[in-house]
Amino acid sequence: MTPAFVLIGFALFAAPPSPYQAFFPANAEAHFVMNVDSPALQGRSFAFDVSADGQPFLASQNTFYPVGARADRMLPPFRVAGLSSIEQFAFMRDGALLAISGKTLFAVTPEGGRALAALPEEKMRVAAGSAKDAYLVGGASVFTLSQGGAVEHLLRAPKDIDALASDGSRLVIACGQAILELKDSGAPRLVAALPEPVRSLAIAPDGALFYSTAAGVGYVSARGGLYPFVNGKGAQLRVSGKDLFLFFEDEGILKVSPAESFADLARSIDAARGQQDGGR
Repeated sequence: MTPAFVLIGFALFAAPPSPYQAFFPANAEAHFVMNVDSPALQGRSFAFDVSADGQPFLASQNTFYPVGARADRMLPPFRVAGLSSIEQFAFMRDGALLAISGKTLFAVTPEGGRALAALPEEKMRVAAGSAKDAYLVGGASVFTLSQGGAVEHLLRAPKDIDALASDGSRLVIACGQAILELKDSGAPRLVAALPEPVRSLAIAPDGALFYSTAAGVGYVSARGGLYPFVNGKGAQLRVSGKDLFLFFEDEGILKVSPAESFADLARSIDAARGQQDGGR
């Protein structure tokens, strides 16, 4: 029988010091839009996000780095006055850019950082929520930030939250090895359980999920099936439009498009598994 990875395509990337294997759907295009190979960037710790129009950004200290060549624009790095550091940032659905520095949430404007709210905890994270609100995560709690600047407690998860993703209507979190979908009321729904703690999540355009652990990246189908496609290292994940972005901190940013093609990958693997089972 033909191995499933031949049906869906296979690629090997080897970037010292962390070689790894990755395979993608046959109808997907995967390429690096940025490599962390500049002496000015090596050895730094970066925050990462992607704008709604598909522009990846890294941030270190008080500087944003738009990365990846685009035909319609080339953006230089820019510093944000008033911020001593950018520990985490996120683009909102209306295009606003929010950044966390210490225990303060800022709006990033052409004039510099404008303080929006004092945060209840240190080391919080911000993520796009609905069209009007942002999510803030700290410990086991999720907060909302309204356009008026009010920070309100939304819910408490069973354990500390390691990753969060939202597409505007769904809210999915990772607590250790469990991926949970949270509703306004009622108990969290278990979406999937991984063999290792989940470090990053992104919602696919078809409503399925992408996840990353320290040891790999995979796809979770709508019915909860797990389909690893990167083995050997993890990544920070984002979905923008039809594109999946993987930020490997020791290597760079990989773009895979279209993200919907991973449903084809799942079907190919299922078909191959079915043939194997039928042949026994």
